[in-house]
Amino acid sequence: MFTSNVSFFRSSLLVALLFVSIIAAGQSDNPVVTALQSQFGTVLIRDLEGYHEFTLSAPFNEIERVLNLVISQEWYPGYISISSRPDEKAAIIMRAGTVKNDSAQHFAALQQLVTPGMLPWKTGELNDKSPGVTAVETDFSAKVTILGQTLKSGLIFSQLFPMIERVQGVSAPFFERGSYSDSPAGRVMDFSVRCSW
Repeated sequence: MFTSNVSFFRSSLLVALLFVSIIAAGQSDNPVVTALQSQFGTVLIRDLEGYHEFTLSAPFNEIERVLNLVISQEWYPGYISISSRPDEKAAIIMRAGTVKNDSAQHFAALQQLVTPGMLPWKTGELNDKSPGVTAVETDFSAKVTILGQTLKSGLIFSQLFPMIERVQGVSAPFFERGSYSDSPAGRVMDFSVRCSW
């Protein structure tokens, strides 16, 4: 019985290693993965119908370079979500495909918006002095969305809106939605602000 368990374990291990090797080989065949990994380290990829999803991390001030590297491989971003990691790097989820689009016209404004110091990113516990931005996302249409949390909804209008309005290329912040939940720090609003660019 012990021998059959060892055989089963070895077989399972070989199958798992083969699966990981196949995934790694598939990732290294993608020119976007190759270009991004050489600059930013590990890139995860998922093959979705009609496009691929890439997950990676990079410094906040390198978002435009990430996007331009994708374009340089003749792939075109159709969606990006940028959030903050505990090490203060940007966590990026990006969808891109080989169908040409005009997403590049928004790269500079997106870089301005997420440049450190422009928005109050949530990096720890919320406080009642500032809202905390949790993500910026866009499908590269005429709108970009800022997601966040706050203990005081008024801070969205008194603090976040003026910060957004100073970003070159981004305008007309509009409070889109807010929903409340309870937390140890108090009642928290998860909010969404949609902007034009």
